[in-house]
Amino acid sequence: MDAKTDQSESEEAQGLRLVRVFLLLSPGKRAEVIAFVEELARAQGRPEAPNEGLSR
Repeated sequence: MDAKTDQSESEEAQGLRLVRVFLLLSPGKRAEVIAFVEELARAQGRPEAPNEGLSR
């Protein structure tokens, strides 16, 4: 394996760990995390993505 493949797999594993931890949060804490991330995205000038198929 080359370094690029190793890095990609490492990033994928980290992403999966983040998702797992997020899902372990209570619904209220999940809402706080979502609001925080949305605020960060707005602060960076990114348009809000449509919430197609997502429920909170």
